[in-house]
Amino acid sequence: MVDIDTVTDEGLHAFHEAMATGFGHRISPELTEQYRGVTDLSRAFVARDGGAVVGTTRSFATEVTLPGGELLPTAAVTGVTVMPTHRRRGVLSSLMRTQHDDLVARGEPLAVLIAAEAPIYGRFGYGPATWHADVDVDRGRARFAQPGSDGHLRLAEPAEMLEIAPAVYEVFRRGQPGAIGRPDPLWRRRYGEFGDDDERKEAAERFHAVSHDDDGRPDGWVSYELRGDFEGMRPAKHVKVHELVATSARADAALWRYVIDMDWSVKVVADARPVVEALPWLLVDRRQVKVVDVADFLWARVLDVATVLAARTYGATDSLVIEVVDRFLPDSGGRFALDASPAGASCTRTATRPDLTLDARELGAACLGGTPLAPAAATGRMVEHRPGALAAFDRLFVGPTPPWCHTWF
Repeated sequence: MVDIDTVTDEGLHAFHEAMATGFGHRISPELTEQYRGVTDLSRAFVARDGGAVVGTTRSFATEVTLPGGELLPTAAVTGVTVMPTHRRRGVLSSLMRTQHDDLVARGEPLAVLIAAEAPIYGRFGYGPATWHADVDVDRGRARFAQPGSDGHLRLAEPAEMLEIAPAVYEVFRRGQPGAIGRPDPLWRRRYGEFGDDDERKEAAERFHAVSHDDDGRPDGWVSYELRGDFEGMRPAKHVKVHELVATSARADAALWRYVIDMDWSVKVVADARPVVEALPWLLVDRRQVKVVDVADFLWARVLDVATVLAARTYGATDSLVIEVVDRFLPDSGGRFALDASPAGASCTRTATRPDLTLDARELGAACLGGTPLAPAAATGRMVEHRPGALAAFDRLFVGPTPPWCHTWF
């Protein structure tokens, strides 16, 4: 018999030890102590079998930026594991049910996570809501279409970045659908204030260039490192971009120019970039920005349909009655009348015959405006009760600015 409990202060190391085992690595008691002050124990759950921890999950409170700029209170779910000895026994389902009942009781209308394995989370009502691309830039062939200047850039140390980056990111995320708020521990880990030895070493090897506007205020930054070496007497390094964030087109162009024009490098590699961004348009030949992979990133799960759908704006003006089938949390499903427009929306429960029926996972995928559902119509997972309802849904939900999240948690 597996029991689900919240984590106690005394049980924190057992929680982290089981979580590390689930992900296939080890964790020291010393590293657990670093997490003691940054883990909300009331939001952490364990599955126990005879007293031994055999599964874990936790969450933290954050916000997701919706189309239109509303910051929606959101639960970020992380640390979801089951011990190898207890898989396929319903442990994960029990953990997720307890956790999601807790999130509903907290009044958090949306939950998000990063899915290590895509097939797992659809059955819990999650769908892939944001997408990102990994890109390579051939430095030798990349020429900028317009002249520019790097006069507004300077290098900064990690301690400075802990002051600069959060302020810039706050401005950035308010204009970027899909971006999440970053609590302080995420920033401190990013710049090497805590973490295991490998994480701190990686953080210490990175450089940080900050862009400033004409008044001297930071308006963007890029964190990067130089990898590789020389081949004979020829430089063969590449620039690995870990993060590039800008709040203006000028800053974005200046930061890309900085890393692409860097001496001793032959290539720029950047992971987790927006699928649609300005970079290719900055160059004479956009083919020099090679997309090497496109993948889902943030998965969303709608817990309060009316609240989430009423909080965002839409790509057209229309009305739809949407029936949401929620097999995991039946009380969250039902029929909802949505009156939507680019200026805002209202959404209420209704008994009216639906125009469209879809599963909670499809609504999760679509709710941030980045995943049209029409391509999946052939699967039969959406049912049109009124001809054209699915096309109308996509016209409403797919926004002009694709959602993007690049915050690992």
